[in-house]
This record gives sequence, C-alpha cells and structure tokens, in this order.
Amino acid sequence: MKIEETHSYLLRIREIDCEITQLNMKCDAIRRSLLLSRTQYDKPAVQTSHENKMGSVTASVCELNEAIYRLRLRKAELIIEIGNVLDLLLDERESAVLTAYYISGMKMNKIAERIEYTASHTYRLQAEGVKHLSEILTASHSKKA
Repeated sequence: MKIEETHSYLLRIREIDCEITQLNMKCDAIRRSLLLSRTQYDKPAVQTSHENKMGSVTASVCELNEAIYRLRLRKAELIIEIGNVLDLLLDERESAVLTAYYISGMKMNKIAERIEYTASHTYRLQAEGVKHLSEILTASHSKKA
C-alpha cells in the first residue's frame, strides 16, 4: 500500500467525524425550522402550518438520525480495525502519535505537548509511522496474494 493510500486509510475516521457533524448540523437546522418564530407570514405564497410540517420534518430527522447511527457504527468498526493495524508498528512512539492523531482526533501540537516532544519531531514520528505502516500493509497484502 502506498504512503498516500495508508494516510487516506487512516484519515477515514476523521472523515466520518466530519460527516457526522454535517448531518447533526442539518438535523439541528430542520428542528429549528419548526419553531413558530421561523414562520414567515408576510410572504404572498400560502404557508404550510406548523402542524402540517411536523410529519415531514419528523421523517427527515429520523432519516438523518439513522444515517448518523450507521456512521457511528462504521466509525467504531474503523477504530477497532485501525487500532489493530497500528498495533503492528514496532515503534511505540510512532504508534502513540498515530493513535492520538487518527483515532483520538487530537491536534499535532497537543500530541507534542503530551509526549513532551517538539511539534516538528512529532510530525516526523507521524510521517515515519505512516511510512512504516505502509510497508507493513504492503508486506501483508503480498503474503495474502
């Protein structure tokens, strides 16, 4: 597996987090649309009453909640899968940095603070970890083929 592919693979958890956040924001916007204060009575078109909108809004919120639930399940599966892959790294520092960054979603400067390294050294550990992980995954794929 190429380094870019490995990096993309590791970033999938963060991508799912972004999708969940976007869906939550949509859900909140739909809920807010039900507030009576949002009804605009000065428009010439016939407005749907609050009660008439309730069914469709509830259905939309339910659909979004289902999508969020499925994404959270997928995220949990990915955390386990990627955690197992990260356990294959020999260097514990690389594993710790990659786990904190990709699984926990921490920012690199916060990781550097926590492990008491400079930010540049932490970025190097990340790059080396992704490279080593790429080599491990390439080797494991070769054995399977």
